[in-house]
Amino acid sequence: MAKLALILFLVIIGIASFGGYYLFSDQGYYKTNDYYIYNTEDPKIKHEKNDQGESNKYYIYEVSGYKDGKSENLKLSLLSPIKKNQAYLVKWEERRAIVSKIKEISKSKFEKNKNP
Repeated sequence: MAKLALILFLVIIGIASFGGYYLFSDQGYYKTNDYYIYNTEDPKIKHEKNDQGESNKYYIYEVSGYKDGKSENLKLSLLSPIKKNQAYLVKWEERRAIVSKIKEISKSKFEKNKNP
């Protein structure tokens, strides 16, 4: 009985480990792609009400993101504004079309990744 319980426990741990790896790996459910963007526009501001009736303010940017020298049109919806005339590295989640992380970078790094 103890062996059966141990085997069942190990199988459950193995399935949970594989599931966690799949969800968050580079090929998994929540995978992200790195895009280099350069913001030159002011945002469009959108207000939405949540379930509790509170208003949320979103900053919408339509930018070109570059990955391996190829351009992709991205529509970023952010809770806080980004700087104008600034380059960024965006972690873009394709499946849900959302930004999971955004970081300022130098313009030279942007240019290097735009035209490899």
